[in-house]
Amino acid sequence: MFVGMRFIIMVHHDEAKVAQLPAEEIQRVQRAHGAYSAELRATGTYVSGERLRPGPEASRYRQAQGKRWLIDGPHPETREVVGGYYVIECNSESEARAWADKCPMWDCDVLELRPVWSMASDRGCDR
Repeated sequence: MFVGMRFIIMVHHDEAKVAQLPAEEIQRVQRAHGAYSAELRATGTYVSGERLRPGPEASRYRQAQGKRWLIDGPHPETREVVGGYYVIECNSESEARAWADKCPMWDCDVLELRPVWSMASDRGCDR
């Protein structure tokens, strides 16, 4: 099996704005994500991906001076949350950008495309 470069496409959105969208628009984008996932799988580009539970169900951790704190949701200081993600495997960054360009989104979404460092090396990531 070919092992190319891995990228993550993170779908950020403002949950309050999504909640105000008409049901038809929400369903349209959800169906588009199903078709997008199927296309990623059919081309062998798909590695993984999930829709995430709402932000208020999240737990956040902060660390300072070697001490870690658990901060339970909701998180009023956070407007945009990661609503889902896709991990894809591509031959190049330009190919990954082409897939990000096809990713369905609402007007209130922001997509973030990032290369993924492999955790396979002794140092915990390839640099």
